[in-house]
Amino acid sequence: MRTKLKAIGKETRNRYHATVGRMGIKSNEFKGFPERTILLKNVVNIDTGEVVTDHLWFTVGKTLKKLKLKEGDEITFNARVGTYRKGYIDKTTDYKLNYMTKIEVKSIDRELNAGEITSDTEPSFEELWKAQKNVQTIISSRVVRATQP
Repeated sequence: MRTKLKAIGKETRNRYHATVGRMGIKSNEFKGFPERTILLKNVVNIDTGEVVTDHLWFTVGKTLKKLKLKEGDEITFNARVGTYRKGYIDKTTDYKLNYMTKIEVKSIDRELNAGEITSDTEPSFEELWKAQKNVQTIISSRVVRATQP
C-alpha cells in the first residue's frame, strides 16, 4: 500500500515530479481492447520534497499521448490522490494519482532507439496478440475457479 499517498488525502491537489520509466500495455477485459500504459518512477511531492512512491502506472489517454513522452523524460503535474481496488482474488485498496493537470515536460534530447516506444506509439500486432492471450488466460482461470466445488 502507498501509505504516503494515503496520508496526503483526497481533498487537495498537489504538484508532483516524476521520471518516465517505460511504456507498457494492459489487457483490458472490460473495454474489450488493450490499452497503452506508462510507468512514472520516483514520484516526488514538490511541496514537501518527499518521494511519495517509487512508481505509478497510468493509462495513456489523449493528453499523455499528445506529449509523445519517452523513457527518461521528466514530467511535472498537478494531481489528486485517489483509490483503486488492487488484485483479482484478494482485492485490497491502494492509492494512485488522478486527474493530472498543468502538465510540464522536460524532454531529454536524444534520438529514439530502434523499436523504442513513446506514449503516442500505437500498440503493435504482437503486443495486442499477447494482451489478448492474457485476457483469455484470466477469463479461463476464473471459469475454472467458479466451477470448482
